[in-house]
Amino acid sequence: MIDFKDLLQRTAALPQLPQIRNLRQGVPHSVFLRGVEGSFLPLLVGGEGLVFSSESSTSRFSLLLATDYDEAAHLFTDLVSFCGKASVYFFPSSYRGRIDQANRLAERSVQRTESLLALTESASEPILLVSYPVALAEKLTLQGSDLGNSITLRCGDNLDQDAWLEQLEGIGFTQEEFVYEPGQYARRGAIVDLFSYADFYPYRVDFLGNRVDSIRRFAVDTQRSIETLKEVRIVGAVQDAPEKQALLQTIFPADALVWTSEVSILLAAYKEAYASIEEEIRERFATPEEFASLFTQFSTLQRGVIQPPKGAEYIVFHTLPQPVFRKNFNVISETLHQEAEAGRLSYILSEQASQLERISSILQDHHLVRGKDYELVQTSIHQGFLAPELQANFLTDHELFERHHAYRLTRQLSKRDALSMSELQQLKPGDYVVHEDYGIGIFEGLISHRKDGVTYELVRISYRDRDSLLMSVHSLDKLSKYRSSDDTPPVLNKLNSAAWGRLKARTKKQVKDIARDLIQLYAQRRAQKGFAFSPDTYLQEELEASFPYEDTPDQLSTTLAVKRDMEQNVPMDRLICADVGFGKTEIAIRASFKAVTDNKQVAVLVPTTVLALQHYQTFCRRLANFPCRVAMLSRLQTQKEQKTILSELAEGKIDIVIGTHALLRATVQFKDLGLLVVDEEQKFGVAAKEHLKAMRTHIDTLTLTATPIPRTLQFSLMGARDMSLITTPPPNRYPIETEVMPFDDGRIAAAIRQEVQRGGQVYFVNNLVQNLSVILRRLSDLLPEVRFGVAHGQMKGTELEQVMLEFMRGDYDVLLCTSIVEAGLDIPNVNTIFINNGQRFGLGDLHQLRGRVGRSDRKAYCYILTPPSELLTPGAQQRLRAIVEYADLGSGMNLAMQDLNIRGAGNLLGAEQSGFVLDLGVDTYYRILDEAVEELKHEEFAELFSSQDEKPQGAFVSECVVDSDLPLYLPNEYVESTAERMNLYRELTKLRTQEEVDKFASSLVDRFGALPREAEELLRVPLLKSKAQSLGVQRIQLYRGLMALQFVTPITSPFYSSDIFGRILRKVAVMKERARLNQAEKMLTLVVYHVDDIAGAQEVLQFLGNAS
Repeated sequence: MIDFKDLLQRTAALPQLPQIRNLRQGVPHSVFLRGVEGSFLPLLVGGEGLVFSSESSTSRFSLLLATDYDEAAHLFTDLVSFCGKASVYFFPSSYRGRIDQANRLAERSVQRTESLLALTESASEPILLVSYPVALAEKLTLQGSDLGNSITLRCGDNLDQDAWLEQLEGIGFTQEEFVYEPGQYARRGAIVDLFSYADFYPYRVDFLGNRVDSIRRFAVDTQRSIETLKEVRIVGAVQDAPEKQALLQTIFPADALVWTSEVSILLAAYKEAYASIEEEIRERFATPEEFASLFTQFSTLQRGVIQPPKGAEYIVFHTLPQPVFRKNFNVISETLHQEAEAGRLSYILSEQASQLERISSILQDHHLVRGKDYELVQTSIHQGFLAPELQANFLTDHELFERHHAYRLTRQLSKRDALSMSELQQLKPGDYVVHEDYGIGIFEGLISHRKDGVTYELVRISYRDRDSLLMSVHSLDKLSKYRSSDDTPPVLNKLNSAAWGRLKARTKKQVKDIARDLIQLYAQRRAQKGFAFSPDTYLQEELEASFPYEDTPDQLSTTLAVKRDMEQNVPMDRLICADVGFGKTEIAIRASFKAVTDNKQVAVLVPTTVLALQHYQTFCRRLANFPCRVAMLSRLQTQKEQKTILSELAEGKIDIVIGTHALLRATVQFKDLGLLVVDEEQKFGVAAKEHLKAMRTHIDTLTLTATPIPRTLQFSLMGARDMSLITTPPPNRYPIETEVMPFDDGRIAAAIRQEVQRGGQVYFVNNLVQNLSVILRRLSDLLPEVRFGVAHGQMKGTELEQVMLEFMRGDYDVLLCTSIVEAGLDIPNVNTIFINNGQRFGLGDLHQLRGRVGRSDRKAYCYILTPPSELLTPGAQQRLRAIVEYADLGSGMNLAMQDLNIRGAGNLLGAEQSGFVLDLGVDTYYRILDEAVEELKHEEFAELFSSQDEKPQGAFVSECVVDSDLPLYLPNEYVESTAERMNLYRELTKLRTQEEVDKFASSLVDRFGALPREAEELLRVPLLKSKAQSLGVQRIQLYRGLMALQFVTPITSPFYSSDIFGRILRKVAVMKERARLNQAEKMLTLVVYHVDDIAGAQEVLQFLGNAS
């Protein structure tokens, strides 16, 4: 390991440091740095600012000025790695991308305010501030050297709540039901939640009368407290009045140091940026002349200047950039050994423990000793460097393996993802809902019902012909929001009609047929003896370590699962579901190489010729440095070339072959096929699928799909098919800059020109084939120098394929196409996409289309073209807001999953299932699927699954319903929001254990205060239901002191011959006059007298279930 404090001390002791300190004294002037390479600059700034200057009376303020946001973020990340978080601040622009009001981000305002507070309140503390020209030139509100829009709050303060809330509104706060972004507050009785502009988490203030009893930080996504505070400073919205604004540099201490790249280049870039700012916003920014004064007011250290002025002053260091090793471990090992012999220990840095383990294993194979020849450190910097003056080298794993590296901003706003999920699923009056027993109706809301002096809440649902259903809040697990892939309203069911039951039965039968096939295939595979592959070799570790991106946890666990399957002597059949760009092809490459190292051949089957070419190029690129021969078999080759490939396959000279369904022909013979990889199996025809089914029983098979499959579906099919889901996005990809804008010829032309000039390509998606030619003419007139290609689904297959291949080769700069590209190509060179009439696309479609760009280490852009916002429907506005807000690859993935669930079910289980999903709603469909698979496992395939865990007690009943006249509800005055009460009731129905109930109760107390008696009683219900299920009870009725327990139906259920039922009968006999059994034709009910509350009901169930 490495002691970073010691490293900073050693840097501070370098002989050049006194020369830098002298710059803090006397007249500001500029010096030039030489020999500052890689990430040595952040280390140098930290050593000077945190250690060296502490010995003097200087202010110890340093500004690192980068060229743009991305470079600033890398510098900030490196500073945090070397110095820790305490003294390092990031000062970004309030705007993301183009400077206009639509691109203003709350998160950026918080970061700016945090930096401002540090400058105004931490005069004696060191401050290392990272920024870039557009951010530093953006003015902000200052009053003297302090913020004028803040309130300080301490525990124990006495204040009038109403007057205090008025004060909050006076500094720009607005009242909401829940807070999720800065500038909001919410009041719930004695609790006030608020989100200050000076913190990345909101605060929860608890009052006792007029006294502030406690202040806590809480997380937006869970709404749970995470930290108790004694005092907070609440900062409101920044005032926009230009006359009250000034530049941050006006409050820099006089002896501040500015570390920057060449000043003349920065000034020229800012001048250009300033000219592009919209007129009405421009007054918020410094003029280029005002901004330039920064470099005359303070001493400046410039690096990377090619031609300094004559007589310039230099400070020279001797660091060198990290050598380029080209992933050659022989050279790496030799270099590490030589450096160690010369007394310079090399530190290899990586954020991933798994990557460090791989590197250690590879270096051990090259006979290097950790601690003597090298050391491993679990942290990350952007660029490695050799520092002979420090007797150390710092090498990054991403440069060793030529991987992309992205910054991580440690201070980020508490995310709203979970809240957006709950908003999306939130039931509002008028929403379509599905009741598991009664079908599709309309949610009318919660109503309070009073009977015999007792108040309780019910849910009202209306059905066809004005029928109404009142249901208990304890049965909300039977209710779900109706979701479908479009906005077409569903057909309402008639209450008490047999049609709904018939539809469910028909669906279950079809689902059972599909699941039966899957389970039979699983059984055949289990009975076959397959090839057990050997454990990983050093070559495998080298391949995996050289992956250009960082493995996500899901990717890592999926890789391990695949390799574990391959090393068993049962044929593998694993399905990998991952969104575009989430790394499933990489897993296929690793599995293929593992097979090749055991002298087995691999066939990679894809649905289209274009995809075959793409995979071929990817496999060749990744396996270029390894002993492995890859070939492609498709229409792109001549007859002669195909004949040669077939011959070499049969002889075993080709290790991996990639091709379309032609690979399944009888003429294709392998010498020793060990692994079959199938990409997007649902796109193959019936004959191909049957052939694949036969192969699966004796050859290891890996299937890939880009359609996200919900985890619920994965668990439903557990045991019928091995599935791995990759839902975590690659962390080291740039977020895709997403902007919603009108069809503006000038801005569209500028964006296309910018992409083409940097050597990239563009997708322009327009879903109407009829007007593609009109748009083509319009764009061609605007950009005569740009080459356009056109592709759409109505073209002939060969013609479409030809256009796509030409686009892949770079023959066109812009591909004007319909959304066929959504499920298409992975072209790293395409990093700008336009989506015309974006308001017509679903959230999932927008997410997938945007995922076609940003597949490389370049910044990517997505422009969604729409009519003016006032012409958009509320639903379209919500979708567009969501897609812009979740610009990170994969963030907000759950939002898109809502749209894609139906497609996922259809693709995995057959297209005809999509119809059932639309008729039943997604949640009801999955529940039926779950029941069908469970029934098959325990009836037709009981022997196959007998080795699995025994069926738990209570599996006779999937759920238990509670009906009661007791006051079991959340009072209005406790939780005022009807939507939130509904959410809490739904959450309550999912609780199963005492631990879950306790956690839920503490969350209620945290958010809403002490539990009222009705809520305390309500929280006893989940455990009552759970216990009842274990005793075969499907319904509990509690009315007027009577408790009726309805046992499982039908009477022929194996429950009635179980030990559980025998025990219950013995206990009933002991209860004598207090209980009686009633048997109707199809139902058995136990009635127990003198049960007045939930606690009494729990005692009865405890007694019935007690074995003694």
